Amino acid sequence: MKVAIPLYRDRVAPRLGFAREALVVTFRGRKEEKREVVDLSAVPPLEVPRLLAEKGVTVLIAGGVEGPLASMLRAHRIEVIWGIIGEVEDVLALYRSDGLRAGMGPCRRRRRSGGGCRRL
Repeated sequence: MKVAIPLYRDRVAPRLGFAREALVVTFRGRKEEKREVVDLSAVPPLEVPRLLAEKGVTVLIAGGVEGPLASMLRAHRIEVIWGIIGEVEDVLALYRSDGLRAGMGPCRRRRRSGGGCRRL
């Protein structure tokens, strides 16, 4: 299985259509096998679903996906987990543990204050 995450530095990009890169992670079960950064900067936004499908991506984890892109991703049989914010490594850890759900962002305890959760 291959999972794609549009990138903004080391975080999940807020919108797929504006991302310049995507991280494609290959999983065998819950074990990560390979990572590849795909350059999206020269790809027209409406071509991104086709490119991801050609790479074998079956799941896209994103902050948001514009309507036409969401339809095109579905047409390419790519599942979209949307509304995700946070650092890529935190998001991947949640995905591996089967704890990632649409509309949520990773949450962790503040180290200094010992207080509640905050969105990353």
